[in-house]
Amino acid sequence: MKKIFLAISIILLISGAYTRYKKTKELNEMVCQGCIAIISKSQKFEEFWIEYPHGYGMSGIPSHPQWALNYSKDKVLMIFFYGPACEPCNQQWEEMKKAGMVEGNEKDGKFSENFSYAILFTIDISDDREDTIIVYNSKRSVPTTVIMFEKNDKIYWYSFSGPPDGKGGRPSIEELKNILERARDEKWSAI
Repeated sequence: MKKIFLAISIILLISGAYTRYKKTKELNEMVCQGCIAIISKSQKFEEFWIEYPHGYGMSGIPSHPQWALNYSKDKVLMIFFYGPACEPCNQQWEEMKKAGMVEGNEKDGKFSENFSYAILFTIDISDDREDTIIVYNSKRSVPTTVIMFEKNDKIYWYSFSGPPDGKGGRPSIEELKNILERARDEKWSAI
């Protein structure tokens, strides 16, 4: 009986250690732009894309996840990728709250009533088993924000990495609000 108890204890210890090892490895591979003191440059918003833009590091039409395609048919979709203990992610979330864009916290937040035409998905990349961020940011750096919508069977999208501070090609919070409104206007404009 003692041997069985000892064997079960060892198995549980090993499986727990492996689970923690995997989680620690995922967190170490995540790139929090504030943590490494490097904020990447983004392409300044001019128009929504169908394919990856020149200089993005990827080419062709992105393989958007099916759930994103489904939601972007009915509403403008914004995906906010964040990481645990990521200060720029937290700053972006707090700025969006202060601007009246979102309610709640990063994990279960939603758009405020002013953005009823849009739906928000927040994804903690340390829990993202599908590794969705890789479609929009090959370096998996956070925060990364994606805005997308479907019109005439085409997906239009825009993405930027880093906080919305108006620097390095990234939009400011006001510009982010304007991009969402432009997505709304383009999605429902006359065909």
